[in-house]
Amino acid sequence: MYMRTDKKEAFELRKQGKTFNEISKSLGISKGTLSFWFKGIDWSREISEKNFVFNYSPENIKKMHIARRHMLDKKYLLARQEALNEFDKYKEETQFVAGIVAYSGEGDHSVKNGMARIANSNPGIILIFKRFLEKYYFEMYKKIRVSILLYPDLNDEECLKYWSETLGVSIKQFHKPVHIIGKHKKRRLRYGVGSLIISNKFFKIKLLELENLCLQHLARI
Repeated sequence: MYMRTDKKEAFELRKQGKTFNEISKSLGISKGTLSFWFKGIDWSREISEKNFVFNYSPENIKKMHIARRHMLDKKYLLARQEALNEFDKYKEETQFVAGIVAYSGEGDHSVKNGMARIANSNPGIILIFKRFLEKYYFEMYKKIRVSILLYPDLNDEECLKYWSETLGVSIKQFHKPVHIIGKHKKRRLRYGVGSLIISNKFFKIKLLELENLCLQHLARI
């Protein structure tokens, strides 16, 4: 019975413990074809199980984590380099500096959560940052979401309407209002606290670097 040369080679490689991916790259055979050839063959299935255990061994998992860390370090270094270039370009523009300073005073500075978040009971502070995004980082501006924190006696619809109209953001971009549960159950702020949020770690790191550059620059003036 005639057997294709590449099929014979594929079987030899498989017996050596090679994965479908390795055989496919070596011989130019699709993984779908390899799967069909080795379907129902016990010794091939045992090799798959061994490869799975090997690929997900503690040592390999550690290597994957290290590789991912290096990849992320390179990515976030790029964010800081972009921040430096952008700050040099726009540092004389009042709206650019105002947006960064507003975030410096009222923004979230944790890198771990990967979210750029600015919160205040005064929508004017949030508007400064929103306009900064709209002018200089429009791709991030399109991703904005808004959250409001309310006391239990505040009306959700009334507060949503207030923040939506004041910030110029569609209610569709709002998260469900969160109510404060604590000893004070009556309003302390008429419309609660608003938060403008962008979930993007690359931008968060860039923003924090912009803040650092801006504060250094202003301290020298």
